[in-house]
Parts: sequence; structure tokens; C-alpha cells
Amino acid sequence: MRRNSHVRVLREGIVVHEGRIASLKRFNEDTREVQSGFECGVLVENFNDVKEEDTLEVYELREVARTAQAAAPAPPPPAPAPAAEDAEAPEAG
Repeated sequence: MRRNSHVRVLREGIVVHEGRIASLKRFNEDTREVQSGFECGVLVENFNDVKEEDTLEVYELREVARTAQAAAPAPPPPAPAPAAEDAEAPEAG
């Protein structure tokens, strides 16, 4: 978890707030990053109603450059097989 990362606050599976991490503390000291599995204090920007059972989803948005393959148009779909002219129609009745 990194300070200034995006965070989504979920309450009973419903998003109640989306914003950024304003403050991140470990052992009463400000820190820029806390590894998974460690306890820390989190202050969510413009949100002060975090409840005990809330879930915090922390994520980063990254811009990824397009590759030449991704920029190329997709190949056309294969042409349908020609219908057989000598095929017999099923008999009715």
C-alpha cells in the first residue's frame, strides 16, 4: 500500500467512497509504503466514516504504451464455407 494510491471503501460489498490515501503511518511515523501483511494507519482523503467491517481496496492506475501489435487492426473473420449445391433437403412427413 502506498501513500497517494487510489482507494475504494466498500461497506457490505457496496462502494461508499472512492478517493486517495491521504496519510499512511506505521509505528506512529509517516511512511510512503507499507508491505502486505503489516499493520498500519490509513487516512482516506475527504472521508472520515470508516467502520470496523469496511474493506479498503487500494489500487494504482498505470498508463501502458500501446505496442505495434495492439495498434494493428484485427484480421478479418474467416469467410464462411460455400454451401453444397448437391445437398439433399430433409423430407417432410
